[in-house]
Amino acid sequence: MDDSLLRGCVAARIVEALTNYARADQPLTTSRRWWRLASRWRSASGLRSRDTDAIFVPDDESFWHSAANNRLPTSVHLVGAALTEWVARVPGLYWRAGSAQTRQVEPGKILFRTSRHVTYQPLGKSQMVTGGIGTLRFPPAEDGYRLVTLSPSHNASAGIPTLVSPEVWEALQLSEGDDLQVDRAICRDMPLTWASRFPIISGIRRICLVLDDSSTVKVLAKKTPVEVHPFSVMEYEDGNAQLHDFVYVTADTSERAFRGDVLRFFDDYRRDQGRDGTYLTSADIVEPMWQAMFDDPADMRRQKAPQLRLIERRVEEAATHQEVTEALIRKLCSLDAPGDLMRLSEKAEIPYRRWWIDGSTLANAAQRLVDAAIQSDRQLALLDAVHEEEFTP
Repeated sequence: MDDSLLRGCVAARIVEALTNYARADQPLTTSRRWWRLASRWRSASGLRSRDTDAIFVPDDESFWHSAANNRLPTSVHLVGAALTEWVARVPGLYWRAGSAQTRQVEPGKILFRTSRHVTYQPLGKSQMVTGGIGTLRFPPAEDGYRLVTLSPSHNASAGIPTLVSPEVWEALQLSEGDDLQVDRAICRDMPLTWASRFPIISGIRRICLVLDDSSTVKVLAKKTPVEVHPFSVMEYEDGNAQLHDFVYVTADTSERAFRGDVLRFFDDYRRDQGRDGTYLTSADIVEPMWQAMFDDPADMRRQKAPQLRLIERRVEEAATHQEVTEALIRKLCSLDAPGDLMRLSEKAEIPYRRWWIDGSTLANAAQRLVDAAIQSDRQLALLDAVHEEEFTP
């Protein structure tokens, strides 16, 4: 993908990530009412019965592919699933069609490589995050429920978001890195306020598992390795341009120096290659690990709301820069038929009747579509739709 076009796609994801972060300290919505309704639903469907047949889920990929095809059972059985307090930025994005291709970063975006790690240029980091890498650590809800991840692959970015009741957490003395056998976990819609600004991301099914019966859960091992990817948005200058990119690091929460190593990486990376970067967000909402402009989502919403709006406007302006707009038109002109433009227009929630004229050439139709996107403030959504098509086999 053209780097100018990729920049626009990254900007779309950054605006979405900032919107999510602004409410990351309140991940559960109307939880008490929701749990009363869920309790009635479980009783009515017999899910409290010991003879309920839970479907075995062997790995993360199986779960998310079933979700994409609307084939999820009402309850699942897991063995050897690692528990981590880190949750994917957008659960399920890692397994969305095209995400694996998005994570294939070309050699020119690699800073250096060791036997254990690869360090990418900022745009390469951003490409990995748009492909599903990146995790956050949320605080418990007011009623004690915790949003965590269960992952048979021991990868928080790829795993399954799970709500754990305070009774289960305390009865089993659960903690980071516990390896679990779950005889029955209820599967249902997630009461989480993820941003739905863009139609592609909002199209990922919002689901989670629920653990609220300690008799169905067994701890097989403690402190097992779990791969997590704390991330942030970095603001920095490159020549005369002010840029915004995602930054993340791969870490193992079972290592004793886990938090210190993460902090050192973020501190070094913001100054590497002469950058004087500023991190906008914290990955750990509970215990921030590095200094960020918006350490506290509540402060971000209230005292620093004007500052946030200014940053979002700068990011959007970068995404609608002339170079990005021209790259978008070129990409649309390379499609096979006008019908492809109509499909992308609908994905971006831009009614095609606003811009389509019978008999238009592909080039003319592409220009009219981009103009309609700009006029309706949907250019970021159109960029996101084009990005998904680019990397979907």
